[in-house]
Parts: sequence; structure tokens; C-alpha cells
Amino acid sequence: MSGRRSEIRYRLAVPRAGELVISRNADIERTTDSEIFALADAPEARGQELTFEVPAVGASALLEVRVADCSPIVFDGGVRFRLRFEVKKGIPDVRPSNGGPFRADLLGVMAVSLPGRLIDVSRTGCLLETERHIAAGTIGEVRIAVNEQLLRDEIRVTWSNRVEGAGALCRVGAEFLKTLRPDGACLRRALQTVINARGQTRNLTTESLLP
Repeated sequence: MSGRRSEIRYRLAVPRAGELVISRNADIERTTDSEIFALADAPEARGQELTFEVPAVGASALLEVRVADCSPIVFDGGVRFRLRFEVKKGIPDVRPSNGGPFRADLLGVMAVSLPGRLIDVSRTGCLLETERHIAAGTIGEVRIAVNEQLLRDEIRVTWSNRVEGAGALCRVGAEFLKTLRPDGACLRRALQTVINARGQTRNLTTESLLP
């Protein structure tokens, strides 16, 4: 669990389903009419569906893609992963506006949405369950829907361990990043509201996290 051990952790009476959105950079090598080829520092599972933001003429485009292939390669003295994505919609124009040749140094952003559950939360972090191991240091965003409101917080993963006897299930400890959302719809702000209103209760219902 992230944060100091003296931090009070508030356990949800019933773990709440949500999602963990992880973003990673990828260097675009080339595109076809229906595929993107890119290099990344970490592998992605074949068949994984994600979004891929690519630069386009005058703007950027957010595409829905599926990982068709992932292969390790030796690159610049280290190991990287060549990814081939199948795109559900057409590829935007990523050529320079002057009509010159395609640039091979364009940077895209992959975003993977992983189902998960919120187990407990403190002022500095939270404990999640997912079906996938997540490397320490990974930056992402946890999203929990409560009634019709979406509570979100940016996090950094501090540890991830498989739950013994539970298949692929992993417990993931994460710390909140210092940045607070300006709209106030974040887990830690909602938690502070509960503490101010109800005192230091250790067990929460998810609905009590509503600001």
C-alpha cells in the first residue's frame, strides 16, 4: 500500500467495480490504410483492445485499435517491442502539412482500460484488484462510478502482487499524484468530505464517497 503506514485506510464495505486506465507512449514507425506499426517499451497482449492517439494534420486523432502482433526486438542496445495494431476506422493523415514524406519519429499515446475493483482508499493512495499484473512506476487513472457521478484520480503504481489461489487476480497498491482535478470529482476529495462529515469511520459504503 502506498503512503506511510500511519495513514488511515478506509475499506469499502463492498468493493466497487471500476477501471484503471493506463497510458503509454509509442513511436510510430509507419501506417497502412488499416494498420499502425509502432515501437513501445513494454509488451501488449495480442487481442487487447485499446485507444491510440496519433498526430494528424492540424490536430490529433483518437483511434480504437486491437493488438494484432507483438514481438520483442533489439533496439539501440536494449529490448523494445514492435506492435502491429489493427484499426477499426481509417487512418488519419499523419503526413506533414507541406505534403512531404511520412515522418518516422511521430509519437503516439496508447491507453488501455483494465477492469478493476476499489478495495480501500486513504488520503494518499488506494488499493485495487485487477486481472493483470501492473509494473511499479506505471502512471494511470483510476475511475469509479458512483450513482451517476464519476470519481477519478491520477495514480502511480507502487506495487503489484498476485493473489495466491485466485488465478490471474492481482492486488495493486497505488499512490495518488499531487495534481488534483479542478472539478473536484476525485476519490481523495470525496474521502475528505466523508471524514469531515462522519468522523474517522474505517468502513465506507461506496455511495458515502459522493461529495
